[in-house]
Amino acid sequence: MLKLLPILFSLFILTGCNSTQTPQSVAKPDPQYVIYKSYQEEVLPTLRSGYRIIGTYEKLIRSTNLSPERFIAEGKRRNADTVMVSMILEANNYTYYTYYLRKIDLSRLQFGAEFIPMPDKLRRKFGSNKGCTLGIVYNNTPAFYNDLMTNDVVVSANGSEINSCNHLKKIIYNSYTLNLGIWSNGDKFSIDDFQLNN
Repeated sequence: MLKLLPILFSLFILTGCNSTQTPQSVAKPDPQYVIYKSYQEEVLPTLRSGYRIIGTYEKLIRSTNLSPERFIAEGKRRNADTVMVSMILEANNYTYYTYYLRKIDLSRLQFGAEFIPMPDKLRRKFGSNKGCTLGIVYNNTPAFYNDLMTNDVVVSANGSEINSCNHLKKIIYNSYTLNLGIWSNGDKFSIDDFQLNN
């Protein structure tokens, strides 16, 4: 019986019954290439539908010889899902404005908006250094369904005054629902029973 073990082991290896085989990796497809004319009407709605900007590129040149392949290759290098490019002619020069975007899973967003530290302009407008400004509000998320908007400022959550965006994130992380105090265009209002995605 001991003499058969080396033969059986050899047959096992030769017949491909090796359980340590690793699957082949699948190459990621090229990012989608999109030409846009208006940030407000084309890029912003794309972001709201579930994309994040992972890189930007701006270049002024004297010709239009930048091919889509160049932007696609850079998008692939950055692991982008979509590349949005605008070309603007100004005084015989072309300026390229490019956004590299990555798709995000909206169902995994607890709140549904990006958080931005209070810019100086809003600090002066509201007369406070405290709070957290909302950036992109993603479609079909709790923030969207509660009618929060870009540039709204969260000033309180669950009875605590918000000192920073990190403070707000900690409260969200430890909660299932929120009671929010919001500044929006100079008006203060509250949202009770804000249901988070958990």
